[in-house]
Amino acid sequence: MDEEDDGGFVYYENCDAARAAGAAPLHEGDPGYRAALDRDNDGTACDT
Repeated sequence: MDEEDDGGFVYYENCDAARAAGAAPLHEGDPGYRAALDRDNDGTACDT
């Protein structure tokens, strides 16, 4: 499973998983955001 919801913690394995869940783009502070998904370090992940 690419997306896990464990009491408020959301994890997307990659941007394809975030897009499939309808969560992309992810902004810093959003559930599921992590720096590893933010290639250009602009605070928005999976935006391209």
